[in-house]
Amino acid sequence: MGNISGFGLPSGSIWRIVTNILVWMLGLFGIIGILGFLISGIIYLTAAGDEDRMGYAKRAMQYSIIGVIVGLVGFVIIQAIDYALNTYSSF
Repeated sequence: MGNISGFGLPSGSIWRIVTNILVWMLGLFGIIGILGFLISGIIYLTAAGDEDRMGYAKRAMQYSIIGVIVGLVGFVIIQAIDYALNTYSSF
């Protein structure tokens, strides 16, 4: 059981695996945020003066912005915890 390479498991450290997953998720989150902006912009442009559709597009854009901000704040918090736990020094 000392050699786990035959089980198809990653050979990196747990922290490296978690970091790679978080970076992958951040990229996916960014793509979803851009798609949210794009879709709400298209809905707004095709509203043709319909107040209900314009309101729907504005709310969708607000939710997209809030989602991206929450995601970025989460990433910053994770980086701050990593910095605090690893106690990097500038010397």
